[in-house]
Amino acid sequence: MRKLIALALVVASTAGGLSALAKVGSAPDTPVDVASAVRGSGELGLFAGVLRDTDVNATLRSDSGWTLFVPSDSALRNEGAAFLLEEVLRAPANAGRLLDLAKSHVVKGTLSARELEDRVDVPTLAGARLSIERVGEGLRVGGHAMVVDRVETANGTVYVVDRLLWPLG
Repeated sequence: MRKLIALALVVASTAGGLSALAKVGSAPDTPVDVASAVRGSGELGLFAGVLRDTDVNATLRSDSGWTLFVPSDSALRNEGAAFLLEEVLRAPANAGRLLDLAKSHVVKGTLSARELEDRVDVPTLAGARLSIERVGEGLRVGGHAMVVDRVETANGTVYVVDRLLWPLG
């Protein structure tokens, strides 16, 4: 059985000060789903809002395994995408685009870093494929460097990336 990481995870970041991925639950064995882990983090709040606003949260609370690639708030601000997420894409006319964006960060199945290394790409819930490539000691997903190796939850794995993974098409 996988050990749940439910206490604060302190990490070093190249994306601008990511200090904790998740601080949820009160005991190390508290079952937490991937959506709750993202929502409970102080540094993933912008994307947690996207998941909530698109109802992708409901999908991510299921027992199925999930792999999420989530940009940190500091990475979104550095990229200039925070305004886009907060203001433009949340307009009712852009609901479909916001849903595609959220789904482009989600892969069905729990994938470890080792399993990702063995793949060329992975399919997202949006129907696109994210490229996977090894670069030095790290991995790039969709052309973007991973900041954190992984955090396991009761129903999946969360990776923090340094940019949004824009859906193609």
